Amino acid sequence: MSDFSEPGGPVVNSNNGSVDLMAIDPKKTTPRVSAHRGEDSPALSVTGDDAEKTQRLDNHGSWRRTEPLVPVTQQGAEYSPSARLSWGSRIAGGRPEHRARARGLRALSATLLALTAVVLGISGATAYWVQQHLVDPAGFAQLSNEMAHDREFQSTLAQAVTNDIMTSDMVKNSVGDGHRDGILGTVQNWAHGQLSGAVSSATQSVVESDQYPQVWNQVTQRSHAYLMAVDSRAAALVIGPVFDAVDQSIGTVAGFDPDLKQFGERMIYLDAPQQGSYPIHDKIMQLQDFSKSWMLQLVLAGVCAVVAFLIFPGKRFYFAAVVTALVAAGLFFCTQNTSYITDQAGQLQVSTDAGRVFINQLATRVAAGLGDFWHGLIGPIVLVAAAFLVIGMLIQLAQLSARTRGRSSTV
Repeated sequence: MSDFSEPGGPVVNSNNGSVDLMAIDPKKTTPRVSAHRGEDSPALSVTGDDAEKTQRLDNHGSWRRTEPLVPVTQQGAEYSPSARLSWGSRIAGGRPEHRARARGLRALSATLLALTAVVLGISGATAYWVQQHLVDPAGFAQLSNEMAHDREFQSTLAQAVTNDIMTSDMVKNSVGDGHRDGILGTVQNWAHGQLSGAVSSATQSVVESDQYPQVWNQVTQRSHAYLMAVDSRAAALVIGPVFDAVDQSIGTVAGFDPDLKQFGERMIYLDAPQQGSYPIHDKIMQLQDFSKSWMLQLVLAGVCAVVAFLIFPGKRFYFAAVVTALVAAGLFFCTQNTSYITDQAGQLQVSTDAGRVFINQLATRVAAGLGDFWHGLIGPIVLVAAAFLVIGMLIQLAQLSARTRGRSSTV
């Protein structure tokens, strides 16, 4: 047997024609593969210590190596090519599944932020309206002054003032309560009836007079200052101006001149004054605190909307159009459910009939005012959504045009 080879080339066995393709390293750190020409022998054979590091495949006697030929070392640690590829791919942006997961997380985060912006935007706008029309004295006066012409409330208020006067200690001590016996009692009962009729007529004439809107404006100003006070006390309407007007109109009745000015600031209570807790007063305080947050809510809504727009992984202007349309849809939903306000007002436990009528009438006007406010916002917001949609379409058309020009230039 004799071997011959070219300088630097493979070693060829002259007896059997085998060719040692990888007789390079005498220490056998790389596999030695021999090719045989005999039909009974495999096309390739692996010899040496590296045979354990190879695996035979079923494809025509092929072989593949299961371990790297050359170790990859970095800072004293040994890495496989797959590990090095994974580390490098993370630097370049991650594997495709990692990028898809990150894209999904960005889409989810943008959606949650957008929904938060929608809720905060509608809530902040509502708080602004409450601040301007309920908490602000001028806005409350403008809203409640419409009740000066409400016949039901006028009649109820007149009856409440009459009852308050006729059940006062001053009237009882002078003409009794209308249910006394005896000759003196009969005279007092007659005087009580005369005074009751005169007070009722005077009160009704006051609430139906041309000067009543000015009287009611004074009532709303004093009542608003009383209701918005942070002191823990029963919510009430201050109707002292109505008593003053009735006192000027009633004059002397059956020799008796009721001095209503000594009554002081008369109240129509909304909360029962005898109770230790005042639920209506607490709700007014909550409403006042809510109105103070309108600017913070709108700022947070704007921040959430901007961040959602920036991190959304896709057609951002289409996304902005959808979010803006959701705001319009939310406002439309609110306009269709303003009856919730009047329903909640009807469930309040008001201690007086006049106070109950006042709360119901005020809730009706609040529902109408808020409904008009929400409805007025829908139109401009829809226009903004349409503008975002048009911008998104223009950007998409520009991108399609650029790709078409690029393909034409390559052809």
